[in-house]
Amino acid sequence: MKPTNPNASDGMWNPLLPELPERSRLYSLAPIGLGTGEIESVTSYISRLAIAHTVSTWTLLSREIGPKLFDSNPILRSRLGELVATTGSSLNGENDTSRKAVCILASLTCRTDLRHLTMAFCRGYVSSRFLVGVKQIWCPQCLAEWKAQSLPIYWPLLWQIMAVKVCPKHGIPFEKCCPVCKCSFFPVSAHTRPGYCPRCYQWLGLHDGRGSGTGAIDSIEREHAVCLSDFLRDGQRAMGMGRMEKSVFPENVELLLQSFFQGNVAALARFMKVHRSTIIGWKNRTQAPTLLLLADLSQKVRVSPEALLCRHLQSADFEVRWEAADRPPRKCFVAPPKVDLEKMRRELEEAASDNGISPASLSQIAARLGCRQTTLQRRFSELVEKVKDRYQKAQALKRQVRAKIFRSAVRSAVIDLHKAGYYPSQHRVKLEVPEFIDMRDPVAYDEWKCALAELGLLGRRSVRAAAA
Repeated sequence: MKPTNPNASDGMWNPLLPELPERSRLYSLAPIGLGTGEIESVTSYISRLAIAHTVSTWTLLSREIGPKLFDSNPILRSRLGELVATTGSSLNGENDTSRKAVCILASLTCRTDLRHLTMAFCRGYVSSRFLVGVKQIWCPQCLAEWKAQSLPIYWPLLWQIMAVKVCPKHGIPFEKCCPVCKCSFFPVSAHTRPGYCPRCYQWLGLHDGRGSGTGAIDSIEREHAVCLSDFLRDGQRAMGMGRMEKSVFPENVELLLQSFFQGNVAALARFMKVHRSTIIGWKNRTQAPTLLLLADLSQKVRVSPEALLCRHLQSADFEVRWEAADRPPRKCFVAPPKVDLEKMRRELEEAASDNGISPASLSQIAARLGCRQTTLQRRFSELVEKVKDRYQKAQALKRQVRAKIFRSAVRSAVIDLHKAGYYPSQHRVKLEVPEFIDMRDPVAYDEWKCALAELGLLGRRSVRAAAA
């Protein structure tokens, strides 16, 4: 029996009418740069998908993606707040949140190629540490060229990788802060628009489309950027197709160690500028290489990263660059400055014993010391509790004084208007009280209602409600 064609008016099969494809809930937007080193990131795809529906990124996340991603309604808004902040960058990584978000987007758009927009293809091959950055970076010259050529503006996945510091095409350092408002921002925000600052909405590329960005060209950094750009292009095919059950990186490291370093782990560690335990962890499969060290090793032995991870190499495949051993080690980020514990203790003790009407809060103390509140909480828990308790008592006293001022001013205004022969409406009272008093404030509104009830200007039901 032939299946019925829904396009046929009589419900019978009609071979002349085409079959309708599956309908998607959202627009089936095609990703940019598939199969290249400039493939789009999933955070950029979410932003462009929101623009295609003429809504903000927050609306798309809160209405379509967030309820499926976080499930529980009571915590949805707080989790979405994390998603448009520090957690948003993790969508580009290889974690469970990233995979779940990609599955949700695939079901909403009916696209099967969205799995290529994250670093999920290197799961089990590369360490998840130091994989993607928290803040958005960009090349202003690339943005200017795309705009001049009327090409789509987007954030490539390469611009999310922590190990990449310069543009592989132009060799200039990536920008991290908006040139207008001087603010950095996250890959996902409530009003993200690729190529524009989500805070001041200014264009982030070069305005004339010519010239180069700021900063000098670093040939070593550019080599690593080109290497990782090729890794995004070739690694998808080598690792993303599931051809290899596990990485062959430990075998290749052992071959390199025996062929060129006579089995001396310390010598290879000195060559790589790492601790010898890192080399031992690579050999024993107890530690996967970070993307930064993988790119560094790839440049020093002239072997592509995907070959180091997925192909059984021979000694002839290695071309060790001994001069590269003199290079200083590359780090993902600079270590934080040392903390002055005595200074922290003095600041907290002074704040805990402050008897003024406006004691400093813990966030203000942390800002003055240049540290996090969690650092103070972890090292001086007792002093922190005293500071918090004193600050909360001061704030409670301020609220009481504020309530008395509001009630006195509103009551006086109501009585004066009534004596003058005017009905003390909310609008008239607002014109009589000082500007800092908002009649929508619960305290001011409640006092206005009580004063009207005492003057007999409310109905019986309102009088009973005010008395209750």
